Amino acid sequence: MISFESSRFTEMFDYAANVLRYNASFIDFAIDMCDRYGEDGAVLCKAIYTCCKESPDSFPDVQFSSYEEVHSYSVEDIKRNYAAWKARQTTLQRYDLFKENVDELQFLVQERRKTKEFKRMLHYVSRFPHLAPYNAMLIQMQRPGAQLVLSGRGWRRYNRRPKPNATPLITLFPFGPILAMFDISDTEQIPGEEEMPKYKILEQWDGMLMKTQGTVDEKRLQHLLDNLKSYGIFLDCSLRAANTYGGYIEKYDKRCLLFQNKDGDTFFEYPSKFIITVNAEASATKKFLILCHELGHLFCKHIWYETKKERHELMTTKEMEFEAETVAWLVGKRMGLYGHSDNYLAGYSTDGIVPICSLDLIMHAVSEIERMTEQIIDVKKCAWYKEDKNFREAYDSHRGKKEKHIRY
Repeated sequence: MISFESSRFTEMFDYAANVLRYNASFIDFAIDMCDRYGEDGAVLCKAIYTCCKESPDSFPDVQFSSYEEVHSYSVEDIKRNYAAWKARQTTLQRYDLFKENVDELQFLVQERRKTKEFKRMLHYVSRFPHLAPYNAMLIQMQRPGAQLVLSGRGWRRYNRRPKPNATPLITLFPFGPILAMFDISDTEQIPGEEEMPKYKILEQWDGMLMKTQGTVDEKRLQHLLDNLKSYGIFLDCSLRAANTYGGYIEKYDKRCLLFQNKDGDTFFEYPSKFIITVNAEASATKKFLILCHELGHLFCKHIWYETKKERHELMTTKEMEFEAETVAWLVGKRMGLYGHSDNYLAGYSTDGIVPICSLDLIMHAVSEIERMTEQIIDVKKCAWYKEDKNFREAYDSHRGKKEKHIRY
């Protein structure tokens, strides 16, 4: 039986692998471990760092600090460095990361980051996959107690209409400014139409929306895998590690990605932009959630096509991991998967407060990943094409030559 101490050490070791991607120097590593694990991080970080340093095959590109430097820091030294770092966190420069309206609330109002409130918002977004993630979040912010929200046309199908004094809930609408929606509590039966009691409607929706599958849909997973190429991502499933280890994303241009026409003929190849490495020992559902986590890092711009747009310089590893984990958790919950523990928030909370995060980017990341699971996306509608000028020009040039040849 694994003791609490050994399981805790294993968890911290896995987290350390993520920290070292961003902070290879020992003191930066120690600060990150303190931020995530508190007292345990300060006490165990030297042992964990040394274990990682003595496993060069697992960390081929990491420039570790010397043993002399590592052992020069006492636990008290580490705590003092962490306290000084913590005091520098709330700065105008970091504020710029969270200047979107919904993010500004997270940054400035600690009440918004209470674990209970944050979890309630996430569960609302996860419970209604018929709403876009961003819209579900907006509705929860406007009406925390909303039970079921539809447009006026949507309610008409249930012989209901908005009450005269109903308060519309504002959501965003594709190719239009806004769409007004209404909670079931703000609707009434249309006179002369057959009545459908509210409890019956709610039971029907609960039956449709709350299906727990447990395993990922094969078609959705295949769509996601097929779309990775269009985002400049090479997928490596050759890693064999313990089941607790997931994967990672990093910049990588050593593999060429092949693009084909409808007949299956290759007309263009181009070096990859990123690599996502996934544990080969993981189940299909676990691999799917790992991919969602790593794509969360990409779409939350911890790593990006243009270095100057990346956010990791001003974020802690805990904050980046929290954003990516929230993305993966939401995608999984909205698809009825239960591979992710509902208690994951507790591991990131300090005194009942979750880390500062960008809800704006989290919700857009969830939307983008869901889009990748629904259909094969045209390259020109993917972030790589939009953000990378060199790739865009090369792709258009080769595509144009091929189409011209076919036309002739």
